[in-house]
Amino acid sequence: MKTLSLTHLTSLQPETFIAELRQPQQLGTEYAEAYIEQGNERLRVGDYQGAIENYTQVLTFKPDQAIVYCFRGCAYAALGDYQRAIEDYTEAISLDPKFAAAYIDRGSFRDELGDRQGAIADYNHALGINQNHDLAYYNRGLVYSRLGQIDKAINDYTQAIKFNPKLAQAYVNRGNGRVQLGDYQGAIDDCTQAIAINPNLFEAYFSRGNILIETGDSQRAIIDYTQALKINPNHSEIYFNRGLANGRLGNYREAVKDYSEALLIDPDFVTYYNRGNAYSKLGEYDQAIENFNQALELNPNFAEAYVNRGNARAALGDYQGGIEDCNQAISINHNCFEAYGSRGDIRIELGDAQGGIEDHTQALLIEPNYWLSYCKRGAIRADLEDYQGAIEDYDKAAKLLFELGNIAEYQQVRDLIQELETNLKQHHYEKVLESTKSLDYTLDELLAGVIESSEEISWGKPEGQEIW
Repeated sequence: MKTLSLTHLTSLQPETFIAELRQPQQLGTEYAEAYIEQGNERLRVGDYQGAIENYTQVLTFKPDQAIVYCFRGCAYAALGDYQRAIEDYTEAISLDPKFAAAYIDRGSFRDELGDRQGAIADYNHALGINQNHDLAYYNRGLVYSRLGQIDKAINDYTQAIKFNPKLAQAYVNRGNGRVQLGDYQGAIDDCTQAIAINPNLFEAYFSRGNILIETGDSQRAIIDYTQALKINPNHSEIYFNRGLANGRLGNYREAVKDYSEALLIDPDFVTYYNRGNAYSKLGEYDQAIENFNQALELNPNFAEAYVNRGNARAALGDYQGGIEDCNQAISINHNCFEAYGSRGDIRIELGDAQGGIEDHTQALLIEPNYWLSYCKRGAIRADLEDYQGAIEDYDKAAKLLFELGNIAEYQQVRDLIQELETNLKQHHYEKVLESTKSLDYTLDELLAGVIESSEEISWGKPEGQEIW
């Protein structure tokens, strides 16, 4: 959230003399203030073109008014015409080189146009005029954040807070920066402080919810997202993220509701995709396919949507459709390891064990940390009685799961390994029994001549030796 220093116009009140203003040619210097007030009122209510007309009339008679250039620049910016806004602010600065607020606003417009270094230069100028200007530090922090210079951004937000301890949004932004540096507790503390300053700042709840979901506390994240939606019920991203949190808790029906609300506000292909995944988790594959179709209509190159639509089709018994979707995903993205993994699963269902192994092997060549393919390939090998190969695959999966902190899944895989090791021992024992079955006879049987001799084994008495 960028903060402008000159657009705090909500406190302006409409003046009764506005109605008395008639033709522009009647305007003299004595009417300049009235035109400025009318322009400010129009700016406040969103009549930006009308505001521009007012300010332009004033500048026709009084071209030395730096503040009026700034007002008109704000109106241009509100219309998205940042270049003309910059031109007006540049004129204002030429009239008043010590106008710190003009540098701050021009820096914001330069930032909008992607001129990060120009924006930083303007904020530096403002701080050279007033080294205690909280908005200059705050806005410069935004630019540093966009440049990925997180340490500098955090330092600037800290300075902004120093000079304005009530600047709640600075706490939120500093918290977001701390997340990127791995300081999750510091980030949560910043958001909590922002809420203490301004309990109606939905961004603080939203950001804290994002931090909580990232640290695995989805339940508390849902509470924050819900509070944020009470303040701003028209924010699609909050519904989307609450849907993610519900999905991670297994509340797939609630996730579907959240994604549906998000889609009413912003019909985004990723949201359709996620709602499709939630329907798949609920076993409602027809609904899932419909959502994946919607996602692909909006983004025909969305490989992951093909993969999961393929999985849904396979779940309904349409194995050929599932394979075709996986093939399409691979044609879009040759490195889509999930597509190989899913196609491998379908091939296994069709009885093509070797094809399944090949696909999961390819998935692992692309993504060596894809623990699921190790498990799937291990399962195929176990079915083929390749117990040693299965154990090796499960062992790699277990190590990856442990590194990820998925302890429950890790333990399940370790249990499978123990079971396979038992099977391997039993398998070896049976092989030994099988290989020695023809030799498993007693001496009495041999002496009784029950077993006839063969070419490989001579059962007669060797010359010059005693039988013992």
